[in-house]
Amino acid sequence: MIPLKLQLKNFLSYGPQLQTIDFAPHHLICLNGKNGHGKSALLDAMTWAIWGQARKTSATAKPDAQLLRLGQTHMLVLFEFSFNGQLYRIRREYAEQNGKPHATLDFVLIDAQTSRAHPLTDKTIKATQEKIESLIGLDFDSFVNSAFLRQGQSNEFSKKSPKERKEILASILNLENYEKVRASALARAKEAEQKIKLNQELLKNLAIMSEKSANLTDQHQRLVADLAQLEKNLHESEQKKTWYESQEKELDSINRQLDANLIQLKQHHQDSKGCKEQLLPAINHWRSVNRAQRQSIPEYTETEYAHLKNEARFHQENYDKLMILKDAYLNASEQKEAEIKSFARRLSTERQAQQNKLELIIKQLTQTTMEYQNVQIEKENILAEIAEIEQEIGRLHKLVFNLNTKMQDKKNFLSIFEKRKTYYHQWAALHKSLTQKQTHLHDQKAILADSNNPSCPVCEQNVSAARKRFLLSQVCTDEDLVTRKIDRLSRVLSSLKQILLAQHEHLKNFESIEKEHTQSVHHLEQRKIQLSKLKTHVFTLDEKLTHLPTVINTQEKNCQHQRDICRSLEEQIANPTAYNSAIATLHEHVLALKEKIDTSPYDLLQHEKIKNRMAQLEAQRTEQALQAASRAQHKELFQKIILLLNELRALRKKAHLLDDQINRLENEKKPLITALQEYDSFKQSIQKMYAHKEELIENRGRLTSELNQIEKASQESRQLNLAIT
Repeated sequence: MIPLKLQLKNFLSYGPQLQTIDFAPHHLICLNGKNGHGKSALLDAMTWAIWGQARKTSATAKPDAQLLRLGQTHMLVLFEFSFNGQLYRIRREYAEQNGKPHATLDFVLIDAQTSRAHPLTDKTIKATQEKIESLIGLDFDSFVNSAFLRQGQSNEFSKKSPKERKEILASILNLENYEKVRASALARAKEAEQKIKLNQELLKNLAIMSEKSANLTDQHQRLVADLAQLEKNLHESEQKKTWYESQEKELDSINRQLDANLIQLKQHHQDSKGCKEQLLPAINHWRSVNRAQRQSIPEYTETEYAHLKNEARFHQENYDKLMILKDAYLNASEQKEAEIKSFARRLSTERQAQQNKLELIIKQLTQTTMEYQNVQIEKENILAEIAEIEQEIGRLHKLVFNLNTKMQDKKNFLSIFEKRKTYYHQWAALHKSLTQKQTHLHDQKAILADSNNPSCPVCEQNVSAARKRFLLSQVCTDEDLVTRKIDRLSRVLSSLKQILLAQHEHLKNFESIEKEHTQSVHHLEQRKIQLSKLKTHVFTLDEKLTHLPTVINTQEKNCQHQRDICRSLEEQIANPTAYNSAIATLHEHVLALKEKIDTSPYDLLQHEKIKNRMAQLEAQRTEQALQAASRAQHKELFQKIILLLNELRALRKKAHLLDDQINRLENEKKPLITALQEYDSFKQSIQKMYAHKEELIENRGRLTSELNQIEKASQESRQLNLAIT
């Protein structure tokens, strides 16, 4: 594992700004600096990012909270490293929200060419941590006892029990692979023993299978004989089936012939019915003609018809003259109405245009009047708003002055707070160093107090008992001195921490004051800009108030003139004859035509009577001509009736012949139907024979498969025996 980049925030002595340390350009790195400047914190950040552990013991409550910078609630470490030619990145975060700790862990693989990240994060932090340790091949204990010796804990490996030291060495030397090989060998040996037992059971079953094979061979031979006999029976059945099929075809032929005769008989019946339908109308028509001939027809006179024709011609001439006058009257009336409509349409169009123009002028006048009123109201509102803004600007000037005084107090307070925070970090580093020294002295004291161990904990050489007592007293003196310093520092740090926390809360108040100062200054500038814009707008409104009354007066005069025009057009539309000479001329012409129509000599009633009498005379003449023609057709109709009767007798004879032929075919059909019924039962017996054949073939296949399985099992047993020997 080669570290490439480390980024950390709010980790131990590192502040809220994200710090980045790039190791990539360097092959060998030495960290140098004073105590508490963050040298060990960089190495602790690496171990915390990879394993989630740094400077903590298993008995410590909330160990990650000890790594969080004082006064902060969020801690972040990003660590990039190279392993087996691949680039990886780990991101670990710790935060306290509402007094509850919250941790996150992300693990990604980075493509060196495209810098694209491929996530390797699992569903839980525990699963992701196991994936990281599986990749690196070391856990935290193995790492801190081999590659990384923590400050003040160089003898950690020697303090562990023999079992723990063995586990650490096994993890470092990767002895787990040998354990896997051992387990694999044991599994293969167990598998071989199971195969030997299985082969022994197969050998036992082989003798049983041989006896079963002989029985199956006998059954197979019997099945072959049964199949041969069944094939012979099926051949005979097929021959019989052919005879039945020929009988069935003959029956089908008879049925088709019978159907054809029935259709022909039905057609003859229909033809006979058609002849009857033609015959009955012919007879009825012949009777009606005779009856009409026997009836008397009034006499038709040519003299009366000629007199009526002359009177009708006279009335028709008067009627034609009257129609010409009416047509002229209608044309003149239509021309007059068309002229009136055209005149009215022109005036309506012009009136609508003038009305629209009037409405537009009224709308403009209303808008101008409303605009004048709105400008007056807007000016009053703006003047009131200007007064309010000037008062607010005065108030904001006072507020900004007071806030400037408070901002100066904040600078002095912040300087004192930073000095106390620097002292706190220095004393905290000193407290940590003294704590480590106290632990070291306690370990030396334990070694010196052990009478069975003659070695010196400092030089690791054997010393005398007197020297050990001297060293023990000196170590006890140093330990008491260090303990008193630690107690004094603890009290000072506790008091200073409370002061810093209280001042940190006070600084938040200063932040709100600074925010209020910025907002007040910004608000003051906005109000000044707004005041300038409002004064400019008041000047513009004054100009509008001077110009709008003139515009309103002009629009009122235009509105009155347009109303006069519309009133004149409405009078012309109401009385077009008085204002249009063409319409007046047409009106006089229509009155003259109406007077001529009223004085016409045409008599409509007398004309209608003459027309009716002439129609009666023409009907009598037409009826006489029709009776003469019907007498000539009488003979032809009588001959047609005789022909239809002869044709009906022939059709009845042919129908009797077809009935005899149908009865004969029905008698021939009965024995064939009996044969077909026997054929149906015969087909069922054939189907049963085929089903029995399929069953025999299936049994033969099953026996053959069992024989093959027995043969295959015997061969496998022989091969296994050869392999075992």
